[in-house]
Amino acid sequence: MGKTEKFDHMKLIGQYAGGHKALITLGRMIAGVSAVLALIPYYDLWRIIRIAVNGDDPEKISHYAWQAVILTVASLLIYIAALFCTHIAAFRVQANMRNALMRRIITLPLGVFDEDGTGKIRRIVNDSTAATETFIAHNLPDKTVAAVTPIGLLVLIFAFNWKIGLICMIPALIGFAFFGILLLWQVYDSWCPTFLTDIFARRMYGMSSYALKSSGSEDQILQVQWIVGIIMPALDIWLYWQHGLYGDSGMACYYTAAAIYGYIVWKIRPPKLGGNRGLNKASSDPQPPNLGGSGITHMPLPKYLPTVVFFLVAWAATYYVLITWTNSTVPVLDAFTNALSFVGLWALARKYIEQWFFWIVVDAVCCVLYVQKGIPFKAGLYGLYVVIAVMGWFKWKRMMKDASA
Repeated sequence: MGKTEKFDHMKLIGQYAGGHKALITLGRMIAGVSAVLALIPYYDLWRIIRIAVNGDDPEKISHYAWQAVILTVASLLIYIAALFCTHIAAFRVQANMRNALMRRIITLPLGVFDEDGTGKIRRIVNDSTAATETFIAHNLPDKTVAAVTPIGLLVLIFAFNWKIGLICMIPALIGFAFFGILLLWQVYDSWCPTFLTDIFARRMYGMSSYALKSSGSEDQILQVQWIVGIIMPALDIWLYWQHGLYGDSGMACYYTAAAIYGYIVWKIRPPKLGGNRGLNKASSDPQPPNLGGSGITHMPLPKYLPTVVFFLVAWAATYYVLITWTNSTVPVLDAFTNALSFVGLWALARKYIEQWFFWIVVDAVCCVLYVQKGIPFKAGLYGLYVVIAVMGWFKWKRMMKDASA
């Protein structure tokens, strides 16, 4: 079989742009020029500092200062011109896409609209074309600026002083190395369960997990996933124990036990896949109708006090266990993250939006703990979890707003 030709999105955009295609290229070129001009004032600032330090002609300070101001304003105006070009092309592409899609839709058989109404199809068309317009009008010039700026900064650093430039490259290289380590851990964190799933699928059923999924054997797929869900937290038990994080090791024990319990319950009473809607997967009891909405709410005020009391008691109890029966060197923080994790799990089960605040704190403290304990991969991963938790809060907030609309 031959290789599938890579789809060229820009070529398709150019076709819809028609005679305005050149404006896209022009806008990106102008955006690159604005990025270069925005960097030159930093060179002027360096010249001003050098004149002041060396006691050179002070009249040149005014020259470089005005040059920096003029170039800064010029960079802004040129970038606006770039956006003007890309916006004109984007509006043309959006209009042509809508016309082409509508012409295609009116030729479809009427049966197509039985499942998806005209309102839904029109909304899909509007959203898709609007996203394309945003990509052309804003993302393309921004990508050009993002590509030109690092190159310009590198030239600028060596224009100041090549020795200082090399020194400045050191933290950048360290940052790239740390990002690479974090990326490798992310690959491991997502790849390892898939790899284990494939191993167990081959051992238990003589086929890969992909082939098992393609065969439609849902029960067998679920059984493999349950086993992997038991092994992954079990490995964390050993990892945390070796680094003296006994509280986290105990939490991993809880996750392992919960996975084992879930697997046993699933084996005894597996869910019915498919079947009639409105029936419980584990029984024939009727379920309440889906009333829509996200189900996300704020934590009721009367629950704050018992939640705080439970957290403090759990923190104190875990701390006592750690200092009495272990040699933990971080009992306070280790107990803190475990106690707050229990609160977070409870709030998550109730779909309280405040649960994201609990996880932000837990992940941030865990990040510090793992740095202290020499587990950089986990530290980087939990630093990323902080960002994800913040994004999760914004997403849930938007879902609450949409559900109440």
